[in-house]
Amino acid sequence: MALTFNTARPNALLNGLKQAVRDGEIVTWKLDEDGDFTHKTSSDQWTGRAWMRPTVAAGTSLGFSILHSTNATNKSLISAVYYGRFLETMLAHFSDGFSSCQYKKD
Repeated sequence: MALTFNTARPNALLNGLKQAVRDGEIVTWKLDEDGDFTHKTSSDQWTGRAWMRPTVAAGTSLGFSILHSTNATNKSLISAVYYGRFLETMLAHFSDGFSSCQYKKD
């Protein structure tokens, strides 16, 4: 599965997202040492259940695939929450940074 944001500046979009997380502008996501994003909530219900791994296609798009934790159950629900909330974050903070978004199921 993948969520792809069509943009002429994928590196700038990814760097802006990372900086917003680091600066605390975006508090529902955290960045790990591998450069992946995981959901962060006060209840820890979704924290660390999966990670969103970015992939840059130079000049065309910024994609995010999901990596589930090894002990994840109900991966469909986890994917729905992560992709939905990630899209919400991108629309709220970076809607000017991409022209469209696509979801593709494997």
